[in-house]
Amino acid sequence: YESVQRYPSKPALVIGKTSYTYKELFNRVNIIAQNLSKITQTNEQWIGVLSNKSVEIYSSILGILQTGRGYVPLNPKFPSERICAMIKDAGIKTLIVNLNSETEALLLTILENFGGNEPKILLLNPADKDISIFYNKYQLINESLDAELIFAKVNEDSPAYLLFTSGSTGRPKGISIHQGAATIYLDHVIDHYQFSPEDRISQFFELTFDPSVHDLFCTWSVGASLHVVADADMWAPARFIQNHQLTVWYSTPSVITTMHKMHMLKPDSFPTIKWSLFSGEALSINAVKLWEKATPHSLIENLYGPTEATVNITKYRWNEATLDEAEGGIVPIGTTWSDQLMKIISENKTEVVFGELGELCFSGPQLAKGYWNSPEKTAAQFIEMEGKTWYRTGDLVKWSHLGNLIFKGRIDSQVKVRGFRMELQEIEYYLNLFFKVP
Repeated sequence: YESVQRYPSKPALVIGKTSYTYKELFNRVNIIAQNLSKITQTNEQWIGVLSNKSVEIYSSILGILQTGRGYVPLNPKFPSERICAMIKDAGIKTLIVNLNSETEALLLTILENFGGNEPKILLLNPADKDISIFYNKYQLINESLDAELIFAKVNEDSPAYLLFTSGSTGRPKGISIHQGAATIYLDHVIDHYQFSPEDRISQFFELTFDPSVHDLFCTWSVGASLHVVADADMWAPARFIQNHQLTVWYSTPSVITTMHKMHMLKPDSFPTIKWSLFSGEALSINAVKLWEKATPHSLIENLYGPTEATVNITKYRWNEATLDEAEGGIVPIGTTWSDQLMKIISENKTEVVFGELGELCFSGPQLAKGYWNSPEKTAAQFIEMEGKTWYRTGDLVKWSHLGNLIFKGRIDSQVKVRGFRMELQEIEYYLNLFFKVP
């Protein structure tokens, strides 16, 4: 809201060729917040939002937070069974749906799946659509409410967002992040990168992937403009970067590889970029060198962090002078923010000797409080050591000779595909169901 007051006429959000000022975006946000305050119950902690990347979903996320609740993003590209499972697991009683060709069939499936116990549906953009097919189980957004500002009181324990990652049993794991952890992360990042109102920042990540939290709230906290990367530009965004004259780029490293194969990384291709940030996958030295030539005025950082530790918890500034620190052609993942703790432990949970391989653990105010409605999984991954709660990442690391973390792999069978965590056991579970393996 401070950015709305300070920069009302500046662009806050750019989608395609359409730009929304801070004032225009806030007007949409407040309408959604007003509608939610009328139809939700006081004990509702999470509100779902089903939409592709659009002004409606960004407005909905902000409107949900404005009412003091947390948001649960649901990607229309996901299978309907997975979306229904997430709605049930989160206990969502109110679902915002941006009605379009992608979400219409999904909404019908949701209504049929819940059999009379479906959440309240708040429909956005119903014009020119036959909404009678939804059995009158919806409410339309009311844009004629008064201009009362909705700002619920929140504290550090108030919900911020709930994201689901792959689970080894076939059931997605819900990770709930509270306002305190999210605020601490954003404070670190904004101070570290010194983003300004003049920055033009990319929005590359899916909203079900927690780096999107970085995109949205770093941008709007400082009055900068958020530029949404369209699906068509996702893996080859050279023209997008140039057309929008981006100053901050943040994506998975695989984008570099794709752009290189398509001959898009010519020297000085992206002179406006000041910061280049990468996370979600291992960043290779070969990739970072290619990107460095294309962005001659940019500083490059490799970020790392499991969802359980709120977006990113370590950082590493690329510097070719310390090239010998890397192992296996992979850039180190660095060190934590100042108020976070880390240690590398052995199988018996004792700290390893400097230079030995072990499991990376974190403690500190960025940690989630555990897995949503899953005390057994929480107890397995969030353990007590030395009077503190530590999160076991499952990642194998070691210290470099300069005191930075080197990522060496996993202790389990989890893999990452374009930044998304995938448990191979979950894939096996669904293959067995499909082929009816006992």
